[in-house]
Amino acid sequence: MPRQSGPKRPSRFDYSLSAAVGFPIGNLGYNITANQGIIQGGVGYQIDPLTKAEAYGYQIPGALIGVNGTVPLYIRGNPNPVGSAKLPPINPSVIYKLAVVTVQRTVFLDHHPIIITPGYLSTFSEFSDSLVIENKSLGIEETVRLRSFQQKFIAVSVPIVLSRKFIAVATASSQWLMATHSVNETNHARLNFLGYAEYFATPHTSFFFQPSRFVSYVPSDPYPQYSFTLTYGLNFRLTKDFWAQAQVFSITPTNFPRNGIVGLTCATASCGSIAPDLGSAKATNFQLSVGIGKPIVVPI
Repeated sequence: MPRQSGPKRPSRFDYSLSAAVGFPIGNLGYNITANQGIIQGGVGYQIDPLTKAEAYGYQIPGALIGVNGTVPLYIRGNPNPVGSAKLPPINPSVIYKLAVVTVQRTVFLDHHPIIITPGYLSTFSEFSDSLVIENKSLGIEETVRLRSFQQKFIAVSVPIVLSRKFIAVATASSQWLMATHSVNETNHARLNFLGYAEYFATPHTSFFFQPSRFVSYVPSDPYPQYSFTLTYGLNFRLTKDFWAQAQVFSITPTNFPRNGIVGLTCATASCGSIAPDLGSAKATNFQLSVGIGKPIVVPI
């Protein structure tokens, strides 16, 4: 069949698919002998010139700091520690799994583009070694998926700089839990802020920087964790369709005391049953990826 002449229409679809391996950074108190591999990907569809739908799945390997070592020991009902105890060896490695579905609509304010994005976010992860924690509100012990929650949100993104060499975008979003779980106490709108900047040094190489204030509200938290996250790295185009990426991702909660497991609570004075008290989830990870389509940077 002869090739048609004339200009090629741009595709309404775009896609990304990558495989990566992560290397945790920090004093973990545990020897991780094997790093976990991950797969990320998604698709986008341009409904019309101003409207786009996307569905992406992300994974971030890491290792939580502060889940090994010595912590205070409490008796249930007594606010003062009765001693200290050494935690059993716990594998702190986690994989943060995120599913994001969005519809983006571009509007113009005095010729300046503004992107409005309603969407859905589902996040799940847990320790490689499962834990039973204490539900202090109910005074019982229960198994909880430590990092699992679902949110609906609406985001507004404003391009600050759009040029061939550099782009910068600022985003603010309001988000709510789809439903409260376990010890969650409230569910009102909370603000999340994200900035993204990318410098295209050459036709093949770009450097990106993405700080954010991310709000998480897992079942084991009575109130949300507000975390400062920082993602930065470089993309390298191997060919038109294939790319490689090196990046660092870190998350540091700002409103929870200490990191990881902050204490052990005995159900009775005999300590026949012990549950850990959880603080913040802090982790830093270096990640190497290869992929096809467009390079992926997790938008949190």
